[in-house]
Amino acid sequence: MRKQYELLARMHAKVANVRKDFLHKQSAAMVRRSGLLITEELEPKRMTASAREHLKKLGRIERG
Repeated sequence: MRKQYELLARMHAKVANVRKDFLHKQSAAMVRRSGLLITEELEPKRMTASAREHLKKLGRIERG
């Protein structure tokens, strides 16, 4: 049973490394093309709550 957990852990680590490598390559390519990357820290939970309130005011979704 322990070997199975170790195998699964290695598989998860491999997937994580592949994703990290892909993201690094993509961001490096973007920097090479434009010379500068600017990021913004967003708070999606607040954004969706704000949008929901706006739609309620417009009468497009039911209150509740």
